[in-house]
Amino acid sequence: MNKIKIVTLVSFLTVLIGLICYPMVIKNPDTSLNLYVRNDIEPIRNYFTMLDNIEKIYWISGNDNVISLGPTDIYIKGFILLNKKNFNDIIFSYDWMETNIIFDKNFQPTITGFSDFKWYYSDKFSNDLSGINFMGNAYIDKINFIIYFDFNTF
Repeated sequence: MNKIKIVTLVSFLTVLIGLICYPMVIKNPDTSLNLYVRNDIEPIRNYFTMLDNIEKIYWISGNDNVISLGPTDIYIKGFILLNKKNFNDIIFSYDWMETNIIFDKNFQPTITGFSDFKWYYSDKFSNDLSGINFMGNAYIDKINFIIYFDFNTF
């Protein structure tokens, strides 16, 4: 009889702890409402050394507000405006496929001041840009000479 009470109590406590902790590991979709958009070029230039002559940048970073044990997954995403020569060097160095991107509702490409975009993707370019420190995707807009990147740490 005591064994049944102990098993029942342990089971109840396990479920109770799970219900209490579960909301702490779920992403809150409204956490990005107050994004701090950065414009400093130097940190991005240090991450992505293959990009020369960055003219402007709009970028954000964070940790997705996930509370969990273990390593933290950091994201970094942004829009890089390059001069035409450097942009053309990138265009002619890779094979591109036109694509559609679904952007975060609070971090749209219109932050760059442009309204029309035509996005292209290259797997090799994404891998070259992300290097060994990140994983994710990078895209280019051939109309406005913009690179959009969306990377996470491992």
